[in-house]
Amino acid sequence: MTIFEYARRIDEAAGLDLDLDCKEIDLQDKFYGLFQCFMPDGIGIETVFAPLQNGTELQARIMPIYSVAAQQTREAFDQDVAPGYFCPPQDPKFDDEGLKSLALAHVRNLKIFAEFLGDDEFLKMLNEIKSVRVQESSDLADHEGGLADAVYGASG
Repeated sequence: MTIFEYARRIDEAAGLDLDLDCKEIDLQDKFYGLFQCFMPDGIGIETVFAPLQNGTELQARIMPIYSVAAQQTREAFDQDVAPGYFCPPQDPKFDDEGLKSLALAHVRNLKIFAEFLGDDEFLKMLNEIKSVRVQESSDLADHEGGLADAVYGASG
């Protein structure tokens, strides 16, 4: 199966009606949002994965995403809104303590990243973090300089 045959198969399965009579070899831009076409339950998605090597395994990886987001997707459809992405419900297990635990795990991962980059200054800043706190919202403009700049500078 050629890339264009596969693209036509996906186009038909998703009901996209794309113009695939083109010379482009890289068709990824034509399929932006493809997986949303199979919302809310992922019905028909097997057409996308069937021809692929490891297609069954790949399909098995995405199906839980449909399951978790299905209810909120249906609610959006009921309001004549098409979600632009998968929106699973907020997980109630993430209370303040759970969020603090995730934040500290993130700091540990950033330390590994800083070591990988060989960024001693960034690592030193991260090593100064001993605790975290949870707040409702934050404006990054309030945190100019220092650690915020280091984190966003290293990642972008």
